[in-house]
Parts: sequence; structure tokens; C-alpha cells
Amino acid sequence: MNNKCDLVCCKKLDSLKKRNHSQVFISAENQNEYEELRTSINEVLFKGVFQGWVSIENSKGNIRSLLFDLGCVKEEAVSPNGTMFANITIGNDELDKFINLKGFEVCDDKDILFENTNT
Repeated sequence: MNNKCDLVCCKKLDSLKKRNHSQVFISAENQNEYEELRTSINEVLFKGVFQGWVSIENSKGNIRSLLFDLGCVKEEAVSPNGTMFANITIGNDELDKFINLKGFEVCDDKDILFENTNT
């Protein structure tokens, strides 16, 4: 990570970025590139981040509780038959721990969340 990038002229900074693809250039003074820093940290520490919807069977409240304990639930909804859906942001390494749990499934498309549960 390189700080104080606000003190470097734009052309020189562009040149540095081209030569150092794995480096992040930020400025604490004007908070430029903070999102790039967050992304880089997530890639290194968590193998990237998953943001999306998951379904949780209504009998699997323990899974829902774990997701809330991790602080990754941004929104939730419940279908008419009781299936729970959660919009989560979670590191891929943590998501891998949930993937093989019975009653937990990643939803590929938000538009079909309730499509298969209205029976």
C-alpha cells in the first residue's frame, strides 16, 4: 500500500500504477482509492467477497443465527412457506463453510427468490 498519493503528480502516479499492479495507491488526505484498498484487503484476507442472496430452510435457524453473528446479513425476507432468504456480504472463505450445509443454498438470481417456494 502506498499513502500520500495526493502529493504525486497524476502522470507519475499513473506510471507507478502500471508498473505495480499488486500495489494500492491511496491518499488519507482526500480518501481517494479507499474502495480499491478495501477490495485488495478482501482479496488477500478472504479470497474475495460474495454479495448476494442465499436461502435457508425454515428449520435451520442455527444457520441464520451464525450469519447474523458474523454481521454479514444486510437484508432478509421470508417466503409464504417459511423459507428464509438473506442478502449477505461475506468473505468467500467463510461462504465456503456454509455451502455444504444442508438447508443452505446460494440463490443465483434475486428475481427467482420466491418463484420456487410459493407452493
